[in-house]
Amino acid sequence: MAAVTASRADLAYDRCLALAMLAPREALAEARRWRAEGGGDAARHCEAVALIELDDTEAAAEILEALGAHAEAPADARAALLAHATRLWLSLDRPDRAQVAATRGLAARPDDADLLIDRAIAAAALGQWREAIEDLSRLLARDPDRSEALILRASAWRQSGEVRRAAADLARVLLREPENAEALLERALLSRDMGDLAAARRDLERVLALAPDQALAGMARDHLAALEASAGPR
Repeated sequence: MAAVTASRADLAYDRCLALAMLAPREALAEARRWRAEGGGDAARHCEAVALIELDDTEAAAEILEALGAHAEAPADARAALLAHATRLWLSLDRPDRAQVAATRGLAARPDDADLLIDRAIAAAALGQWREAIEDLSRLLARDPDRSEALILRASAWRQSGEVRRAAADLARVLLREPENAEALLERALLSRDMGDLAAARRDLERVLALAPDQALAGMARDHLAALEASAGPR
């Protein structure tokens, strides 16, 4: 009987998730009805998915974070829920909440690379450069060639005034990936901060050539405009 009940619950969960993708308002009503009838965490998770589809990101993040806090759930499940909540809080420009969710996720899965990166991003957004560096260094100790982590750590080093360490991290990336636009953008900012405006301009122009239709291009254009303005009339 227990196996039959579990099978029915799984079917209800799968049906609710599928409905959330196709008709999120109907799925939201279904999930809440199911929760009222004892659907538990599965119903709450379906509710969160429906809310995401309806762009109610904050409510979804609250639910996912609450689900991830359940001590009786398996550690991997808690970490996955909290990782999802962390990304939602970051998308809402709530690094404070993202940092809390990521910290809880890392308590469940201490070496989760994505959680370490996302907590570092949250720390950086809060101006906590050392905390960001610590998380990224922890990740890079196990995965020394992860470009995303190296670029993020270079940014944190730069913001901390550690320009040589920032340059070293960027050099490691660009040696392997000379056309990594994110690394080139960060190197441009480093060159700017060090007063080498010509080098900064070269890298920014390279970013525009490599990623003309990406968000990075908009950032590069803004920084180029700022460089031109600071240089004054020629």
